[in-house]
Amino acid sequence: MRQNLYFFEFWLILFGCQSLLFAELPTRAEISQAIEKSIPLLEKTALGTITHRKCFTCHGHLFSVLTANYSKPLGFHSDPEIIKAVVEHVQADLDENQKSYLNNRGQAGKHTRAGYALWTLAEGKVEMSESTSLVVEYLLKTTANGHWRPAALRLPTEGSIFNSTL
Repeated sequence: MRQNLYFFEFWLILFGCQSLLFAELPTRAEISQAIEKSIPLLEKTALGTITHRKCFTCHGHLFSVLTANYSKPLGFHSDPEIIKAVVEHVQADLDENQKSYLNNRGQAGKHTRAGYALWTLAEGKVEMSESTSLVVEYLLKTTANGHWRPAALRLPTEGSIFNSTL
């Protein structure tokens, strides 16, 4: 199964690169318009996952914070209150699950979730806490030869050693 997945990823990348070579590149205005359209959608997703899910979600929370951080210097605006809410939600999720990290069990999603949570908090400029220290210790104790295996086969977040270790 995993070999088939790597084969699929190889061809997807190969054909994706080929289409870039022959495609007409978007203009700066088209790129800016796409970014402006995407920011409210990412913010809506972040708020929706906070409202409807008790836990931290890798794709629902991290990418809204990353987009806010990396698009601001380019002149795009994200709502800082939404970013603050996301960061607080992620911190609360880790705080509520300290016992799981103390017992080296982690949370659902294992090291992928732990890594994305730490990444979100780092992007949110959150200081290290007892919870984040426990997560770091968990990651250090559960590594296998310097990398982590995916806990599930859920592309694109999980599915390869590269993504899990990134």
